[in-house]
Amino acid sequence: MKRLTLALVFAALPAFLDRPAQAAREKPERSEPAPANADSKSNAAIVNADVDETANFIKQNSPNRFKAMKNKRPGPLMVARYIEMRNLKAEDETLYNLRVEEMKQEDVIFPLVSKYLANRTDPAAKDELDKQVGELIKLRIKEHEHRIARLNELLSAEEKKLSELQKPNAFQRRENTEILQNEGGNRPGRALGGARHEDHDVTPGDSAE
Repeated sequence: MKRLTLALVFAALPAFLDRPAQAAREKPERSEPAPANADSKSNAAIVNADVDETANFIKQNSPNRFKAMKNKRPGPLMVARYIEMRNLKAEDETLYNLRVEEMKQEDVIFPLVSKYLANRTDPAAKDELDKQVGELIKLRIKEHEHRIARLNELLSAEEKKLSELQKPNAFQRRENTEILQNEGGNRPGRALGGARHEDHDVTPGDSAE
């Protein structure tokens, strides 16, 4: 049971501070220096603002981990992770709030791990650690439930579109409508960002005049 508890803790803790950001992995930093001009100074100001925002975000939502950081000025990976979180808030605020709650719960667990490792024979320390890890797992479950609900919404929307296209003559009517809307092919098609019938409030059942 002790090994299981620790495995859960160590698997759960590396979230905001320890996971490299996807953007940072996909876009490694350039080694050559940026030109010293007005644009680079402006970019530097933006970067400094992002660093400050990241530090405040960690300090607010993960104070125990922030105190343990030797360098209180976050590095590029932490900043990139924070920017991902900031973008997530604009796209899906519910998921963002769940992630923040997970981060706060991980911060609760952080000192409990050290306390438990310092005295593994203390049943109270183990019980408290088990309790808080259980709360983190509940939050993770809520996150996955939310993700599944969002996927189900997308699936329903795609199934509805498919059902419309499968109606008699629906596909040809749609294509005829789009060809006419694209001025007989003089404008780009859908693959290149051309007009779609839904952009013009035309349903597959409408006639293409």
